[in-house]
Amino acid sequence: IFTFAFIFLSAGVIAFVLPPIYKSECKILIEGQQIPQDYVKTTITTYVEERLEMIRQQMLGRTKLLTIMDQYALYSDMRGRYPIESILDKMRDSINLETISAAMIDKKTGKPSTATIAFTLSFEGDSPDAVQKVTNALASLFLEEDLKTREKLASTTTDFLEQEAEKFKEQVQTLETRISDFKAGHLGELPQSNLVNLQGLERFERELDRNESRIRSLQEKHVYLKGQLALVDPLKPIMTEEGKVAGN
Repeated sequence: IFTFAFIFLSAGVIAFVLPPIYKSECKILIEGQQIPQDYVKTTITTYVEERLEMIRQQMLGRTKLLTIMDQYALYSDMRGRYPIESILDKMRDSINLETISAAMIDKKTGKPSTATIAFTLSFEGDSPDAVQKVTNALASLFLEEDLKTREKLASTTTDFLEQEAEKFKEQVQTLETRISDFKAGHLGELPQSNLVNLQGLERFERELDRNESRIRSLQEKHVYLKGQLALVDPLKPIMTEEGKVAGN
């Protein structure tokens, strides 16, 4: 009983003696790209956790934290008594970032998985008004850093795509030139010339049929004349149209 009473009283004294600590927290939703990936692939290729940590490190830089510290008069009781780096480390320890995950189904594999859909950003301090303002400032700073990162990645991707477009344009021009040269060297041999070739073939077949018919007719006439010639007496004089005998 004495031990329990001592612990209970000690805890009560500490609770009343220690200054209150306030915590302000905001939740930020992570939105994916609005354009379907079937049309445009996302330019953000890193994992969400990696990007959050990268932005967190940028946000916790010395310059940005000193600006917030001066703007809201944080840790005024510690200044002059402790090195500025120690105060910055305390402020960094008071900033917390936690991710929020949700269960989902992978569209490609159909297997269940988890994905980071949001994160909470919080700050702890001894002044409720300052804590709330600092949390809002940190959230705004985080969103600004995220926007800068996205703009940088998008700009880099745009430059890369423009270069690739120029390469493809040159390749297309080269291919078009080769196609034109090939067509010029193979007139009448290409698939689009099939209809013209078929029409020409039909015309040649009709001309061939007419020529073969003429040949047969001439052959028959030749046979007929040869037969008539065989009936002619070689000693009989040949008369002209004027009724005269033709000379040798």
